[in-house]
Amino acid sequence: MNTVLKKLLILASVCCLCASASASASASASASASASASATATASNWQANAVHSGKNNFDVAKLRKEAEQGDAHAQYNLGVSYENGLDVPQDYSQALTWLRKSAEQGYAPGQNGLATLYSYGRGVTRDDKQSVVWYRKAAEQGYERAQYNLGAAYFNGLGVAKDYRQAALWTEKSAEQGNIYAMYNLALSYSRGQGVEKDLVQSHKWFSLAAASGDKPAAKKRDELETQMTPEQIRQAQALAKEWKPRCK
Repeated sequence: MNTVLKKLLILASVCCLCASASASASASASASASASASATATASNWQANAVHSGKNNFDVAKLRKEAEQGDAHAQYNLGVSYENGLDVPQDYSQALTWLRKSAEQGYAPGQNGLATLYSYGRGVTRDDKQSVVWYRKAAEQGYERAQYNLGAAYFNGLGVAKDYRQAALWTEKSAEQGNIYAMYNLALSYSRGQGVEKDLVQSHKWFSLAAASGDKPAAKKRDELETQMTPEQIRQAQALAKEWKPRCK
């Protein structure tokens, strides 16, 4: 696998994963039923924050009123609704309008959402550099999805010069908050010495944490890694995984 793991998720909440993640947790986040842990691609973007059922369960009229009154969270949710065609006709132009309004108020999920539109060219000409600008704004606020996406941008050289050290730095920030896909990618970086010093103990730890959250490929990678490790290294890695707790921004 020579590229960063891509996960296109439709998630049901925008809250920090710290509230639900733990070393022994079996859930990857508050909702990820539609995602496969084995999906891979050359880039990575968290998808919009909406239930993948064709409905947001929002009162659209009320949501629009709140958005028009300047509520950044409502603007974000309305933008997401238009992006995914949830309760409203799919309209990338409207998605861009509302996500930009949210982002320009400094709302991290809105910034990440706007970055995603630039990354995919939805409602706007694809612009990886602009995508990175907005991912960075959200990432610097501690938003773990944006940190993951910014790490992916550095890893793949999309909108920014390829830099494995920066990729690992942002991926680790996301992983520390409980993002299982960041955990997987960070484990790969440690196993290869890519952007970080090669460290099989750390790699095993992060694969174990991702595996504990239901990522089967991570479990397989961890088991393969053990063939290169001493029993003492394995014990150290297991102890680190057991002691780990998610860190909120």
